[in-house]
Amino acid sequence: MQANSRLVLLAILASGFAQAQPIQVPVGHAIPPNSNENLMPIAVPPAPMQLAPLSPDFQAAMANSQLATYRYTQLTEQALALKKLCDTGFGPADICPRAAAASGPATAAQAELPTVTEITGTRSGLSAVLALPDGTHIEVRAGSILPDGRRIAAVSDDDVRLVRESGSDIVLSFAGGELK
Repeated sequence: MQANSRLVLLAILASGFAQAQPIQVPVGHAIPPNSNENLMPIAVPPAPMQLAPLSPDFQAAMANSQLATYRYTQLTEQALALKKLCDTGFGPADICPRAAAASGPATAAQAELPTVTEITGTRSGLSAVLALPDGTHIEVRAGSILPDGRRIAAVSDDDVRLVRESGSDIVLSFAGGELK
């Protein structure tokens, strides 16, 4: 009877082992020393390769490139804003070209006329600063002769008049400076 009970006990233990799930232990890891269970090794995927750190020179070059891109973007935005100001007539006079208010078609001589940037002084001694077509600025009074030989007929509080070759006066356009 004792042999039968041992056989029954072994059968019960064997059926318990057959239903038990094996413990999976990664390859290369230690198995617990007092483990009596079925252990089955599993394959662990390899760790991804680590990239080498970037050199300081490369990091500096990347930072400079990003900074240059940012600066160019800012300059582009500023240029567009200035263009919009010039297009609407509110831009700075020294940067934005002013369209002369001409009643007829513009001639080459009108395009080469100086523009008035400021008028200063008192009624008895008014002077004006003119911007010449080449970009230079000169101070003139009534009777002054321009570098191209034309003469200033008059300087008033509101305008500067230039004598034409025909003898008549032409009012010079104001370049957007302030009257003083």
